[in-house]
Amino acid sequence: MHKLRMGILGPSAIAFNRFLPALKKSEHFEYAGVAVAKPHERNQSDNGSDNDHERKTMLKRSMAKAEDFLSKYQGAIFDGYEELLSSSIEAIYIPLPPALHYLWAKKALEYGKHVLLEKPFTTNLADTKKLLKIAEQKGLAVHENYAFCYHEQINKIRQLIKDREIGEIRQIRAAFGFPYRGAADFRYDRELGGGSLLDCGGYPIKLSTLFLGKTAQIMTAALHSAKEHNVDVFGSATLENADGITAQVSFGMDNSYKCELEIWGSKGRIYAPRIFTAPADLTAAVLLKKQEERVYEIAGSDQFLGSIEHFYHCIADNTLRQESYAEIESQSRQIDDILKVTNKAGGTMNLKSIPVVRPSMPPYEEYISEIKDMWNSRWLTHSGPKHQALEEKLCEYLEADNISLFANGHLALELAINALGLSGEIITTPFTFASTTQAIVRQGLTPVFCDINEDDYTIDVSKIEALITEKTSAIMPVHVYGNVCDVDTIAALAKKYNLKVIYDAAHAFGVKVKDRAVGNFGDMSMFSFHATKVFHTVEGGGLTFSNSKYSPVLARLRQFGMVGPESVPIVGTNAKMTEIHAAMGLCNLRHINEEIAKRGRAMQRYRELLSGVKGLRLCDPQKDITPNYSYFPVMFNKKEFGMNRDEVAALLEKNDILARKYFYPLTNDFEAYKGMFELQKTPVATRIAENVLTLPLYADLTVEDVDRICRIILQ
Repeated sequence: MHKLRMGILGPSAIAFNRFLPALKKSEHFEYAGVAVAKPHERNQSDNGSDNDHERKTMLKRSMAKAEDFLSKYQGAIFDGYEELLSSSIEAIYIPLPPALHYLWAKKALEYGKHVLLEKPFTTNLADTKKLLKIAEQKGLAVHENYAFCYHEQINKIRQLIKDREIGEIRQIRAAFGFPYRGAADFRYDRELGGGSLLDCGGYPIKLSTLFLGKTAQIMTAALHSAKEHNVDVFGSATLENADGITAQVSFGMDNSYKCELEIWGSKGRIYAPRIFTAPADLTAAVLLKKQEERVYEIAGSDQFLGSIEHFYHCIADNTLRQESYAEIESQSRQIDDILKVTNKAGGTMNLKSIPVVRPSMPPYEEYISEIKDMWNSRWLTHSGPKHQALEEKLCEYLEADNISLFANGHLALELAINALGLSGEIITTPFTFASTTQAIVRQGLTPVFCDINEDDYTIDVSKIEALITEKTSAIMPVHVYGNVCDVDTIAALAKKYNLKVIYDAAHAFGVKVKDRAVGNFGDMSMFSFHATKVFHTVEGGGLTFSNSKYSPVLARLRQFGMVGPESVPIVGTNAKMTEIHAAMGLCNLRHINEEIAKRGRAMQRYRELLSGVKGLRLCDPQKDITPNYSYFPVMFNKKEFGMNRDEVAALLEKNDILARKYFYPLTNDFEAYKGMFELQKTPVATRIAENVLTLPLYADLTVEDVDRICRIILQ
């Protein structure tokens, strides 16, 4: 009989102690050898230490283990994973840490090898589906090594159930856990796919579905994390099938040892005290507990050999292969559902901290490709080709006649004041970030603070006119949270009093009023391209304007006031955007509509869960506005809701969720301004600043994240 040649990726303990002794008994496979990772493969196969001594030590340790394999089991030592995969072997066993399963299983399948993976198959359902698709397209077998399924204990239990020894099944209880194994163990490393759910949790889940059947679903779950490891260390779940039969599973890797199954029936119960890890030389026991207890002893069952033989039958039989695909996907889905349930529940699993904002990023390869030509040109600043291309693309996207780019939005504001030749006083709002007011003050002008609207938090236009004096040179309104100011009334006031208008549009990238882009209002509009904004260049900013005469003025101001290499006709500063930053902008702009849409889905979920809650006030969408979903502010009324803004923020922080008191404090409360000029009272802005909280919002925020946030707020 032709035996299939099988190799092993990595000299692991489980391969040495359990897998190879069983493989040697197989009539269908022969052992070809073990591969030791090369340095570049090891960077993908462990934490990728930068320490050369540590790398050499790890390689030496791996080679020593491989020599033990050679001494006891013969075979060959392959110099690298790729060397083994590219050899004449027909099957591969992968006992690497879970986070590496997808990478190396995919490579193995692409080399045309049948793959036996240690559990879990992958760390997530999406990767599982990808591997199964490749395997099916290539007609290759894949198998997940839950070896206990092939122990004779399982057959005996099935027979007892079939013979109705315990009557109708009422409930299943399964547990698997073991003591803490030390911080160096991969199980406690999130980056390597650690965690109790992926490691020991899969066992009782798999076992329960064997008896509940294909209709089993996760109903409840809890995962408990350890911050020192950033992984879940113990957990539990309840499964239920279409007949209403439930299974309670528990697991942990900081527990006393437990490895048992109990099936409770209407007439008796079955108990197996060593259901998952019985060695081949152990006489296992299955207990039938009725009026009298019967013990069924099962000797000589090698569950690893049973798993290997099943793998072979999947290779030989397409029907079994298809069944294996379905079982693997089902198991991965159960684990994925537990993660979904625990995220929705919000309290028991806190592996994932949620920041208030998180920058959108283009694909890594796309950004590297974008900056690659700089290594040839060495043009890194001074309005290079990336800078010019970004200006052109932004003019197109923002539907602006002109745009000038700067190192950040703050400098853009300061230079707008300078370019427009402003002096005296500028009317603005204190409900804004520090930059708005600081730009005015740093340019030697006086801010005059106008109160804001109750509904959209933008400047209250009905109060502007009373603040205008002979010293007023401009109005600097702020589009807050993406809400647009009353641009028509502001334009009328500016015309009446011959004032300039500079909009702080830091929050309003891509917003439109009816069909008109927001950057076309006023004399200039400032957009911030900071990393936290809807669109960003890491750091950066821009000014849009209709009058092209400002283009050369702004160009000189951001370049030290220089015209050419020898002429400096005006005082300027260094406010240039670099090519590195412009390249990030070019990449992000290609994905901007998709990123805004993702933000919109998260905001919609917030509205579904928080609208109508007594004591909470949401900011209603403005009419005739195309939004960008930049922020999600919520006002908290303690008398009606039971908690104030600060208490809610503290509760969220306790659960590793960061919200922001934005804006707080008001800029007219800054210590820096006391005694410098009059600080107008703004009671509406004060009330809002003391009660508003902006909840996390960014493109990568999932609906499940929003569910978790809202669950904590409403609990």
